[in-house]
Amino acid sequence: MKAWSYYRLSRDEDQEMNSLQNQRQILVDYAEQNGHEIVGESFDDNVSIGLKSA
Repeated sequence: MKAWSYYRLSRDEDQEMNSLQNQRQILVDYAEQNGHEIVGESFDDNVSIGLKSA
Protein backbone atom coordinates (compact mmCIF):
# COMPACT_ATOMS: atom_id res chain seq x y z
CA MET A 1 0.00 0.00 0.00
CA LYS A 2 1.28 3.46 -0.84
CA ALA A 3 1.35 5.95 2.00
CA TRP A 4 2.16 9.59 2.66
CA SER A 5 4.10 10.27 5.84
CA TYR A 6 3.23 13.29 8.00
CA TYR A 7 4.96 14.26 11.18
CA ARG A 8 4.96 17.39 13.27
CA LEU A 9 6.95 19.04 16.00
CA SER A 10 5.02 19.94 19.09
CA ARG A 11 6.03 21.70 22.26
CA ASP A 12 5.49 18.64 24.45
CA GLU A 13 8.09 17.68 27.03
CA ASP A 14 8.62 14.20 25.52
CA GLN A 15 11.98 14.71 23.81
CA GLU A 16 11.78 11.47 21.81
CA MET A 17 8.49 12.43 20.23
CA ASN A 18 9.57 16.06 20.02
CA SER A 19 12.14 15.34 17.32
CA LEU A 20 11.13 15.39 13.66
CA GLN A 21 13.90 12.91 12.83
CA ASN A 22 12.73 10.48 15.52
CA GLN A 23 9.12 10.73 14.38
CA ARG A 24 10.18 10.20 10.76
CA GLN A 25 12.12 7.07 11.71
CA ILE A 26 9.16 5.67 13.67
CA LEU A 27 6.95 6.11 10.58
CA VAL A 28 9.54 4.60 8.22
CA ASP A 29 9.98 1.59 10.51
CA TYR A 30 6.20 1.11 10.76
CA ALA A 31 5.79 1.31 7.00
CA GLU A 32 8.55 -1.22 6.38
CA GLN A 33 7.20 -3.65 8.99
CA ASN A 34 3.68 -3.47 7.55
CA GLY A 35 4.41 -3.58 3.83
CA HIS A 36 3.68 0.08 3.07
CA GLU A 37 5.59 2.17 0.56
CA ILE A 38 6.12 5.79 1.60
CA VAL A 39 5.74 7.81 -1.59
CA GLY A 40 6.09 11.23 0.00
CA GLU A 41 6.26 13.09 3.23
CA SER A 42 5.21 16.34 4.86
CA PHE A 43 6.14 17.84 8.19
CA ASP A 44 5.18 20.72 10.43
CA ASP A 45 7.95 22.11 12.60
CA ASN A 46 5.47 24.23 14.60
CA VAL A 47 7.21 27.47 13.68
CA SER A 48 4.76 30.30 13.38
CA ILE A 49 5.30 33.83 12.25
CA GLY A 50 4.14 36.25 14.90
CA LEU A 51 2.73 39.58 13.87
CA LYS A 52 3.19 42.52 16.20
CA SER A 53 0.21 44.72 16.76
CA ALA A 54 0.65 48.47 16.57
